[in-house]
Amino acid sequence: MQPATRLSASEALVESILGRYSGVDMILKDRQSNDIARGQLTKSLPAILPILSAKVDAILSEKLPYIHTDHVQMSAQKLVSDLVLRTTLLSFVGPSISEDVDFQHAVQGYSRHVRDTALLLLLVPRFARPLLAPILPSTFGIRALHGYLRRRLFAEVDRSMPTVLQHYIATSKPLDEKDIVAKFPVLVSGALHTMTQGTVQALIDLCAYPQYISDLRQEALRCLDTHNGPWQLCQINELVLLDSFMKESQRHNPPNYLSFNRIATRSLTLSDGTHIPKGQFISMPAGPMALDADFYPEPERFDMHRFAAAAPSGGDGDGDGTERREREFVATERGNVHWGSGRFTCPGRWYASAVMKVILAQILLKYDVGFPEGQTGRLPNVYLDIVVEPNPRQQIVFKLRE
Repeated sequence: MQPATRLSASEALVESILGRYSGVDMILKDRQSNDIARGQLTKSLPAILPILSAKVDAILSEKLPYIHTDHVQMSAQKLVSDLVLRTTLLSFVGPSISEDVDFQHAVQGYSRHVRDTALLLLLVPRFARPLLAPILPSTFGIRALHGYLRRRLFAEVDRSMPTVLQHYIATSKPLDEKDIVAKFPVLVSGALHTMTQGTVQALIDLCAYPQYISDLRQEALRCLDTHNGPWQLCQINELVLLDSFMKESQRHNPPNYLSFNRIATRSLTLSDGTHIPKGQFISMPAGPMALDADFYPEPERFDMHRFAAAAPSGGDGDGDGTERREREFVATERGNVHWGSGRFTCPGRWYASAVMKVILAQILLKYDVGFPEGQTGRLPNVYLDIVVEPNPRQQIVFKLRE
């Protein structure tokens, strides 16, 4: 595996979305966002997960309130987007700001502005991009967002719980508010997209493979049996079947058809003699690899138990612990590069996995779920260039369990 000084994921991201014109290139300045996601955010999970669990429960009761005697049909994308947005903002900025609707809309608008900037600039010659970019409505929107975030975030920092904003402040020496508000929405947007799409896909697969719901629900009930309250991280780590189900869902519905996107920052030669010149953009075929029989027996079959035999057991220290960790949802193996590979794996994947499990487990415990009447299989995914997204037309039927 080549070091990050030779293959850069950050530079590949910036180049692919023309991030130098939307401010996304701020992530090239240092590794602060990466280190916070991998370090402080992950380490804070035992403290913040029960708070996020209570928030998920409250949002579900708010969004699905009138189904005691009947069922309600709702867009899978709409429900999960709201759950992920509000729980993520809670962990990023705390309760005093996260429920501010204007703040939520501002954060959601950032990804749209970045996308619009890239799409418009791709239509013009390279030499004209620096001239056109500053006057685009989308780049104006990004500058306005940065100003809004600076005023809103630093007026009064919420310290009622550990937050990502606090970690940015603590690791910024000297404190540079302008620098933080440029990095902050990049990290938020990455978290929102990854968690929303993955959770929606898993929720749809629960409806597509209802034969697994009973076992998943019983597992969740067993894990909560000794603790009548919000989910704790130690309990989430015991959801062996759900972990395997999520990984199998991700295998069949990869977030991107191509993954492990990198740019060579210097020329290099691989061990097999392949020469990669400086500036070359490289990727791996994540979608085809996940359905390759050389990596997975019967790859077209959806099998909830595929990864369960070697799934995490809550860190009990038994002899096969290493194998279990290598097979869990946040891990990678030869056929799975959705999170990256080796030292280049997604730094926030432990946080994403824990929150996704809380959402899915709470839905399993509170509701019966299924497709609308007459629908027997999931609607096909939508392909946007290399991006794979769940069908936005997919509806889910919810009914409160007795």
